[in-house]
Amino acid sequence: MSTEQPIENVDSGDQPAVSPSPPAETPRPARVPGLASGPFTGAAFAVVGSLFAWALIELFHPVFKVPSELMVERPSQQQEALLAAAEFTTGLYNAALALGVAGAILAGALAMGEGWARRSWKMAIAGFLGCALAGAFFGGLAGWVGHSVFQFAKLPGALAIDLEGTVVVQMTMLAVLGAGIGLVLGSLTGEAGGLFTRVLAGALAGVLAGLVCPFATANLLPAANTENIVPQGKFAALLWLGLTGVLLGLIIPGMKLRRAASRSGPSPGPAPAKVVATDEL
Repeated sequence: MSTEQPIENVDSGDQPAVSPSPPAETPRPARVPGLASGPFTGAAFAVVGSLFAWALIELFHPVFKVPSELMVERPSQQQEALLAAAEFTTGLYNAALALGVAGAILAGALAMGEGWARRSWKMAIAGFLGCALAGAFFGGLAGWVGHSVFQFAKLPGALAIDLEGTVVVQMTMLAVLGAGIGLVLGSLTGEAGGLFTRVLAGALAGVLAGLVCPFATANLLPAANTENIVPQGKFAALLWLGLTGVLLGLIIPGMKLRRAASRSGPSPGPAPAKVVATDEL
C-alpha cells in the first residue's frame, strides 16, 4: 500500500520527483509601423531639397512687383491708398508663392527619401509628385498665415518689424508649413493613428526653425534683411531654408512610436515546483 504526501525535508539519498514548469515569456516591445526613413536620411534629402528651393527663390523672387506708376515722389492721398493696396497684394502673392515652392520641394524631397528607404522607386516617384502638390498647398497656406501675422505685427505706416516680431511671424508661418509636410509624409505610411504624431513633429520642427533662423541670420549675416517673410541678402534665404529643411528632416522621420505588448495583469512568475514523495508501507 502506498500514500502520497508532500514533504519539506528530504534526505540526500532520496531524490524527490520535480515537475519542471516552462519559464514565463517576457513581452517584447512591438514596433508601430511608421516612416522607414530615419532622421539622417530625412535630413540628407531635405538638404538637397533646400538647395533646389533656394536656387529657385534666388532666381525668381519676388515675382510680383508693385506697378512703377504708383511709385511717385509726392503721392496724393488716393495714390497712397493705391500704393498700400498694391504692396499688400504683391506681398501676399510673393509670400504664398515662395512658401509654396519651398513646401513643394521639401515635401517632395522627403517623400523621395521615404521611397529610397523602402527601396521602392515607384513610391519615390509617386510620392514625390503627390507630396509636392500637397506641399505646395500647405506652403501657400503658410505664406498667407505668415503675411497676415506680419501685417498684424507691423506698426501702421511702417515697412518692417523688429526682431521679436520677426520671430513670431517665422514661428507661426513655419509651424503651419511643418505641420502640413508632416501630414503629407504621414499619409505615406497608411497609419491613421500616426498622422497626429507626424503633424505634431512637423509643427515642432517649424517652431524651432522659426525661433532659431532670425537670430542665426542676424548674427551670422548682419547685412541681411531678416524682417522680411523671406529673408533677403547674400545667403540669407539659403540659411533660412537650410535650417528649416534640416529640422523637418530630422524630427518628422525621427519621431518613432513604440508600444509594449500589454496584458491584463502583471506577468506571473515561474510556477513553484511540485515535490511529491512516495513511501512504501
